[in-house]
Amino acid sequence: MDILISYYPILHLPSIRPNSLALLKKSGSKTQKWGIVGADGQLKVFQFKSKSLKNRFNYTSPSASSESLIPNGDSFLMSVNREIYQINRKGAASKFKNTPFENSISCLAMNSTLVAASCGLISSLQSDHNQAIPLPAQAVSVVYRENICYVGCNDGTVSTFIGGGTQQIARLPSAITCMAPIQRKHGQSILVVGCADSTIRFYNDKDKLISSMALSSSATAIGSYDFDKDGFAEIVVGLEDSTINLISIALIDTPKVVSSMQLGFNVSNIGIGTIYSSDMISILVTSQTGQVGIVFIEPRSDRSLLTSKAPKVTEKEIEDLKKRVNDLENKAKSANVKPTSVPAQTSVEIRGDPVTQKFIFLVESERPISRIALSSTVQLKFYPRTDCQTVISPCPPHKDHCSCIVRPLDQTATRVAFDFSYEIGKGGELISYISFVKNQAVLNKNFTLKPFGLLKRVTDDSLLKIHEDSLGIIEVTGSSTSTFRGMLDNCLPTMLEDDEPQTFSSGPIGSLVTVIVRGDKFVAKSIFFPIVVQLRTFILESMNKAKQRVTFETKLGENCIFTFFKKIKDRLLEVMIAGSLYYKLKALQEVKNSSPTANFGDEETARVLQDAASIEKKFAECKDEYDAFINEIQIFYTEMWKKNNIDASSRVPDLLTALKEVKDEDTLNVLIEFMRSQPK
Repeated sequence: MDILISYYPILHLPSIRPNSLALLKKSGSKTQKWGIVGADGQLKVFQFKSKSLKNRFNYTSPSASSESLIPNGDSFLMSVNREIYQINRKGAASKFKNTPFENSISCLAMNSTLVAASCGLISSLQSDHNQAIPLPAQAVSVVYRENICYVGCNDGTVSTFIGGGTQQIARLPSAITCMAPIQRKHGQSILVVGCADSTIRFYNDKDKLISSMALSSSATAIGSYDFDKDGFAEIVVGLEDSTINLISIALIDTPKVVSSMQLGFNVSNIGIGTIYSSDMISILVTSQTGQVGIVFIEPRSDRSLLTSKAPKVTEKEIEDLKKRVNDLENKAKSANVKPTSVPAQTSVEIRGDPVTQKFIFLVESERPISRIALSSTVQLKFYPRTDCQTVISPCPPHKDHCSCIVRPLDQTATRVAFDFSYEIGKGGELISYISFVKNQAVLNKNFTLKPFGLLKRVTDDSLLKIHEDSLGIIEVTGSSTSTFRGMLDNCLPTMLEDDEPQTFSSGPIGSLVTVIVRGDKFVAKSIFFPIVVQLRTFILESMNKAKQRVTFETKLGENCIFTFFKKIKDRLLEVMIAGSLYYKLKALQEVKNSSPTANFGDEETARVLQDAASIEKKFAECKDEYDAFINEIQIFYTEMWKKNNIDASSRVPDLLTALKEVKDEDTLNVLIEFMRSQPK
């Protein structure tokens, strides 16, 4: 059965933080009421009636620092600074409970008892005099699974909070991003935990890890419902890269994505219920950038859109949205910002790391930083850092540019840092706008992103001593010397001088390439054939855009593949063995978690489990190299045969299998012979 995902936008509000959406219980045959708290502190309550959105009421809180919203019967509970208010169905508010906190409440959860968390404290609010219990770090998510309260923190710990005390059940490698309890099937509840390492993990009712699943980026919100009526709930996961995934956990050992969709924004909250129509379950989603919409999940054997119950976006709605965006852009351009109000002690810089092939974007100021807005002419990928907790919100993707908003979780942060990367050989401009807390000033700084900006200059002339039959070589001649030389100077980290060879190192495995320029002729030599191909591709594309003619020749020496593997052999064997042991360990741990009584009788398996800590540590130290070797050898193989006008892409899976089995000289020779044999 096919499962169709569609999205219908309904609102655009001020930024909506996590934990700021709540659905009230369904009443009779009506659709559910739902409330949202924006960054302006205003609670807005809506309900669909006859498939038309109605604003039931608004409540403006005493402070804009309203962070958490949950349902309580037919009313809402909303945190305002360190206090909690109850707002009834008519919009009247009253103070609900006294709290023991001094700082703003970030998380609320309600079962038989109300639990609140503030910074590194948590409390069960049963009376007017409640005790605050310390947590390992700041709470990110608090949920109830059946009658047990769970709290996830930004240091990666997951703990239970029972009887006025906490007990740790897991310590994950990165910050917790979201959690949700789900009923996998009748009588079986599971806790799903999202982590900044781009993995979601599943814990059973005994708090034991039973499965995990790697995702394309970190999970930001989770919900669940049995959409296909097979007796097992599917989980809906919003990701930091703007994707929303529908994941089947019918086979809990091997969860799989059954459908996905790019929304153009990362989801901050998910609510599942009878939102749009009383006879259909749909998903309400919100974003940090203010979008609110409905995601429809429709399992159907008929894929025709004509049978879909989801609403269609009209031309008028599209035109209205374009007009609103245009008005906002004009307003932003006409805003009068005094440059003198920008904090004097503010630095904005980009630092490249040639080993990880990522850039660090770093802002430091004397005043707290509220957000960083970025716009780039090249597609970027963003990554949070463990030394600075941030919320990264990519804007809807466009062909010619990429935009993103980054906010620190700590509202008093005077230092904000995150990583980003872009495809090697693709360069452009990056424009940054830095905003500050309680200050209308905006600091602007522009950067040039060089296509090969992460190449590292090294003093190594070994490639000049290797015979051409053991090298990959490109020779490119431009028709316009000035245009050609200008393009080269803008793509490489340093300027080239005539007849002065320069050698660069690229990536975790140190791919060396030596380049020489003579007038309008450029030569690149390397035993690492992929870097040569990347340079050639960039030069040809750049000169074509400039409408300049070039001539080129690509050479691959018959002994290059042997020289390449001789160069990397020792480190390749170490890294591939470490990877093989690590992935074997992960497979054994999954079996052990799902079947605690399983017997692992052979000595090798027992030794792998016993050495788990050292295996994980060793692989963590060489993971970047492991991924780089796989990528390098795959590109070498496909480009080697492409030069002979042969498409070898269909054999890549077999190539990767042979590569991952490399553990000694014999298995390495098997891999080399596979690469040299002509694809059929």
